[in-house]
Amino acid sequence: MPLTIGLILVLLISGMSLATGGGGASSVQLGQWNNMQPLIGSNGCVSTVVNPCNPNDPEFMNSTYFRGKFFAINAGAYVRLEVGCVAPAAMGVGLYWQWANSTEDIATNTTNWQQLSGQNEVYIDGMMHGSINFPCKGNDITAFNGAQISPQGNMIMFRVVADGANITGSSPIFSFIRLQIDQSLTPVAIATVLSIGTTSFTERSITVRNVLSSITTRFQWIANNRTSTSCALPTDTCTQSGTSSCVIAIGTNNCSVVVTYPVAFGSTPNVIVSPYLIGVTQNAVEAILPLYMADPKLA
Repeated sequence: MPLTIGLILVLLISGMSLATGGGGASSVQLGQWNNMQPLIGSNGCVSTVVNPCNPNDPEFMNSTYFRGKFFAINAGAYVRLEVGCVAPAAMGVGLYWQWANSTEDIATNTTNWQQLSGQNEVYIDGMMHGSINFPCKGNDITAFNGAQISPQGNMIMFRVVADGANITGSSPIFSFIRLQIDQSLTPVAIATVLSIGTTSFTERSITVRNVLSSITTRFQWIANNRTSTSCALPTDTCTQSGTSSCVIAIGTNNCSVVVTYPVAFGSTPNVIVSPYLIGVTQNAVEAILPLYMADPKLA
């Protein structure tokens, strides 16, 4: 066999060996945060008495790539952290979410991160903590804490950090990391008159969006039939007023009620309605913000 042909064959065999992992394949699996380590420096979070944080907590996957932005409207925002855990970390290791002010043209933010106090940690060790079980394999989601991100009027950036005394050397595997962002809203009912008669009228209360739980809307009304002929005598019924209410059922945005006048009018009056009590404050889901997705089949 000529020397040149033999050399070509050797090169081809070597190339096939490298392409098929003959040189040694990586042991890191899809979705794995390999060999977690606490930071030696600071992660940029601002720890205060009210909102403490650990500046040595590493950011998810040791990268600034897995972050997300959301615009917090004037109502402020409540946040949940949801984790798809495939393989657990060491005992006591969990995840927190943090936030910082941002702008449209800045992709990353390394300072002034805040971690709300009372935040419910999502443990990724597959164990029971208190009365809550954190399965792994399984999906874990935090409950809302009482605090909320105050209205900012600008973009907010989110990230996730890991915390725990046994964090060193852990290599958990994730299928996804995402945030559920809720706005704190108070349903405001608009009162309208559907129809008017001499003995009653029909009122309808409408909210902008479907309510998350049933609310009772109350309104005031005044009916006026003052004309040159109807109010000629002291005994004539000219003006009547009162209050009434109706219930907007969960998952809907309106209700109606028929209001009967105490005394019937001689002719159709003018009716004005005005709401004076609105619904209680509710949390409405505004966005699901994905920060990381490996493979849904892992979950």
